[in-house]
Amino acid sequence: MLGQLRARFHDWFYRPRLDWIQVEINTQCNARCIYCPAAKPGREWPPKKMPLEIFETILPKLAMSASPSHWREPIIHLQGWGEPFLNPDFFAMAEATKRAGCAVGTTTNATLVDEAIAARIVDTGIDVISFSVAGIDERNDPIRPGTSLEQVLGAIAMLQRIKADRSSATPAIHIAYMLLKSGIDDIEQIPDLFAGRGIEQIVISTLTVIADPAVRHEVIEPATPAEFQILEHRLARAAEHAKERGIELHYDIPHNRHSWPGRPPGLCAENISRAIVVTVDGEVTPCMLNRFRAEDDPRPNPNPFHFGKLAEQSLADIWWSDGYLRFRRTFWDAEPPARCRACQKLG
Repeated sequence: MLGQLRARFHDWFYRPRLDWIQVEINTQCNARCIYCPAAKPGREWPPKKMPLEIFETILPKLAMSASPSHWREPIIHLQGWGEPFLNPDFFAMAEATKRAGCAVGTTTNATLVDEAIAARIVDTGIDVISFSVAGIDERNDPIRPGTSLEQVLGAIAMLQRIKADRSSATPAIHIAYMLLKSGIDDIEQIPDLFAGRGIEQIVISTLTVIADPAVRHEVIEPATPAEFQILEHRLARAAEHAKERGIELHYDIPHNRHSWPGRPPGLCAENISRAIVVTVDGEVTPCMLNRFRAEDDPRPNPNPFHFGKLAEQSLADIWWSDGYLRFRRTFWDAEPPARCRACQKLG
């Protein structure tokens, strides 16, 4: 008994204080987005759903590090490379997360959000739901086959109506916007599309993992500091435009340091020092992107950065393990692993 108490105190005292935790509850998707690494034909992507019993086993270890003792309420985000609502235990997982005292969020393509699902999203108390899009008009749809912008906007309107009917402030509705090079001229119009729909936040990302050489032309890579400044100015102007409409707009764009010799690597945009990803198998990894090889090799990376299994270890033991510590220190020393240096998430 005393040994168990000591172990629990150890895990609590040494727990990492995390801003967010992402849990991959499903690897399958019903969309075939052209830029998604998991959707590329031939990529040996095992279809898996995290069982509820595994989630309930690891949740207490996660909740300990996501306790509301930090500067903001932390969140456990139920989302990986697959569509979360394809896991039949999604709402049971969300309810368990809420009972554990954590905020819960998810990201969806909206294809499964009908009236019944929308009502459950509100009634379960989901704190944040983000909808993925890649365009401001019908051009979104061929980029994200199996989904449609119209469906996303309809799901948002449905959620807002149900929230109003139930006098509910949640979920906050966000947009995860994939900005491709072919849509770069739409930057200033993005806030206009989503204004007046009750959307609180838009996060604009660019293509980081090249799933197929055929989409390489969609990568936004400022070739010079001047090009970068022009792009940043346009996005900053869009953010100001969004703010006037009551929407927060954030963006993450590549610096393309390879075009600027001598520029030192910076911090990873995936917040690897204050966030973790838990894979569908319960492995702790710093991000979702290190699971892929080069663009001309469709197979999953056989040696991703996995630092321990939550079913076998505490999060404290994994976080402070020699391997994980060495990994994080490479970023502090501005000498990240070679695999990370090739990633555009590294500022």
